[in-house]
Amino acid sequence: FLCCHGGLSPDISTLHDIEELSRFQEVPREGPFCDLLWADPVNDDKEKDDDYDQEDDAREEPTTWFAYNETRQCSYVFGIDAVATFLKKNNLTAIVRAHEAQFDGYKMQMINEQTQIPRVITIFSA
Repeated sequence: FLCCHGGLSPDISTLHDIEELSRFQEVPREGPFCDLLWADPVNDDKEKDDDYDQEDDAREEPTTWFAYNETRQCSYVFGIDAVATFLKKNNLTAIVRAHEAQFDGYKMQMINEQTQIPRVITIFSA
């Protein structure tokens, strides 16, 4: 498992990349250190989202890799292909993260069809 506050970065492909980051600094507005803290998974259940606008969805398909995080105005949202590639390359099962309050205190996303294990687990209650 990879446990982090935010999520993945297009600038991080291995756990070694994370080990090499200088953590003794202010959080920058961009780059891999920023992404570990501020990136979010793509919302894969928009039909349950109160703010969901079907017109917006018709214009924009959700990304499967990385796209700019409009909600946070920094970092990225990451999709299923980015997650699956990172997990496979690093021999991991899932990403466990916080950073987004969840109604039930947790959210399981991007379920692996073969194992039925979620690839992304968000744990956060307020």
